Amino acid sequence: MARRFAATLALLLALAGCDDARTRALDGVRFDTLARGAVAVHNPVEGSWNRTGAPPWSLVEDLRLGAVDGTGPEVFGSVSGVVPIGDTLIWVYDRQSAELRAFDSTGSHLTTVGRSGEGPGEFGPYGCAHAAPDDEIWVESQGRWQRFAADGRRLGGWLAWRNFNCGPVLWADGTVFTGSSEFGPDLTSTQFLVRQRIEPDGSWSPVDTLPYPATPPYHLFRWSEGGRTLMSNVVPYRPRPGAVPQRATGRYLVTAGDGYRFLEVGIDGDTTLAIERDFSPVPLSQATRDSAIAALDLPRLGMPDDFDADRIPREHPPFTRMMTADDGSFWIQRTSTDADRALDVFDAEGVFLGTLALPSHDGTVSIQRITGAHLYGVLRDPLGVEFVVRYRIERAES
Repeated sequence: MARRFAATLALLLALAGCDDARTRALDGVRFDTLARGAVAVHNPVEGSWNRTGAPPWSLVEDLRLGAVDGTGPEVFGSVSGVVPIGDTLIWVYDRQSAELRAFDSTGSHLTTVGRSGEGPGEFGPYGCAHAAPDDEIWVESQGRWQRFAADGRRLGGWLAWRNFNCGPVLWADGTVFTGSSEFGPDLTSTQFLVRQRIEPDGSWSPVDTLPYPATPPYHLFRWSEGGRTLMSNVVPYRPRPGAVPQRATGRYLVTAGDGYRFLEVGIDGDTTLAIERDFSPVPLSQATRDSAIAALDLPRLGMPDDFDADRIPREHPPFTRMMTADDGSFWIQRTSTDADRALDVFDAEGVFLGTLALPSHDGTVSIQRITGAHLYGVLRDPLGVEFVVRYRIERAES
């Protein structure tokens, strides 16, 4: 699969001059349909909202769960899973307290499930919650998995054959896949999916493993001693190649880190969409670049052995994160003049609609889930206090 993907990547990203492509244009967007059925979409700088005068979308915060201090269920220590059920129920997993808590659409606490421990309905350290089929919530903690219904009833549990460390969980063609990784002697990570068979009792049995689609390696700085790598770190502000499994579609989003381009790739390695957008890079300030260089000078280790300041770009990468919403649209987080608050939205066909901005906060927001109506995130303020925030996606009518 890795070899086939590499060939597909080279083909689809070289859009010009494809003799076997069928090309059409619509409202400034070019579509190239290749022989195998994959569609390559080339978008201009401006999205359709600006080009056509259509009203843009916006994000409006309409719910915030959490408190700065106290002892009640509204106080979160470390959120590692936000699972909305429709528009009326939100389950939040707090790994610090080992609790799964339910809130209604107004933010009122309904119930708490679980506690720290090793018995049924109890959770170990470093756990997380996953959205699952049939509105179930699956909680993973150090290799133990437990299933809960939307109303909090425990449906069962099992011990997995390995610890998946809260990697991605997705479904494709009625099969569950869990993401995992292994580190090699040079500290590089190999990522793969484990195809799991669901047994009659609800437990899983591994069937086989599938490597992630092949992408170029990260650009790394390394600290070594005696020919042995002690530590490595990604070169600051270099685009990061990678493949990201998407729960919403059971597919990957993949980037080679060579521009504003990404692919949608099935579990079998076949590419369905190649999406490209013209863009203007955001310059990296000298102060920010100098700060990144200074941060590489580590205590006891000093600067990387292979340090070269010219390897650090003078502009921000095209984007920093790729996400698929429940409705199949693509949300691409990137750096703008307002930090990492810009979200470029593409419809399910790959057409760039426009850019939204996360509302300004005194802190950082980690996006957890995008449904048809809402975006859910975890806000961490400068003091380290966490809140679950929900933004309503306002789709203005033309």
